[in-house]
Amino acid sequence: MSARQGPGGAGACNRSNLGRVCSTGACTAPMLPRALESSLMKLIRSAVTLTAALVTLAATALTQAADAQAPAATNDHRAVLREKLKNMTPAERQAARQAARERQQKAAAEARKLTPEERQAVREKRRKALEDRKDLAPEQRAVVVKERRAKLEQRRDELQQKQRAGSLSKQESRQLDQLERRLK
Repeated sequence: MSARQGPGGAGACNRSNLGRVCSTGACTAPMLPRALESSLMKLIRSAVTLTAALVTLAATALTQAADAQAPAATNDHRAVLREKLKNMTPAERQAARQAARERQQKAAAEARKLTPEERQAVREKRRKALEDRKDLAPEQRAVVVKERRAKLEQRRDELQQKQRAGSLSKQESRQLDQLERRLK
């Protein structure tokens, strides 16, 4: 097959010169000169490249716009804590950090008392509760939070009554302390 023949052989020529038919005589369609054809192909390649670049830029811009419109996480406890610490004096900040360390140490000590099976059960219970909360709509989540808070307040009131009566056990006393801290 010669350079002037197309992929189909002698009868499939795809090029001619200045409107003349090809030398094989197989086709009669006039074609563009090679220089003009080369320039046109460069222009088409540039257009395709430019289109791809524009699509990429548009996709990036849409993604960034969607990220900017997305609401900030409402559960960002670290940001809330950071803001609280920012507004404290150095002495208050140190006291807050010390109190947090003590709470963590106390929780760790209580966790060490549990058997591995009990720890695993607690982890699974927390994981399942978290998954259940993630699936809820914001309105439903607010209702669940209110119900849970009401139960905690009811339990706290029961423990306070026992405390006033003087029949509070050591474990119930710890539970009362935790509930009072949580419900502040």
